Amino acid sequence: KQLIAWTCGVPKDAGSFVALSRDVAARLLEMRARRPYLLAMIGLSGCPMVSIPVERSQRPRGPSAYSAAMRLRLGLDGLATALDFKWRHR
Repeated sequence: KQLIAWTCGVPKDAGSFVALSRDVAARLLEMRARRPYLLAMIGLSGCPMVSIPVERSQRPRGPSAYSAAMRLRLGLDGLATALDFKWRHR
């Protein structure tokens, strides 16, 4: 997540619960990412953003549905989205 924050310019504590204006949503759709990853795309859109800290409660029971391998895959997909976009728009 820190690598995505550094590469895309999003806050380090950014999550995937977001509120977007129509202008930002339109800009994200125009990006036509080959591997869409919302957090990276928002950071690369160039739009101003702010992260609002949220207190999260513990899981009521059981492990997360996302394994370490799945989280790694999502992170790599996000990095691929960022690098692909930056490569095409230099």
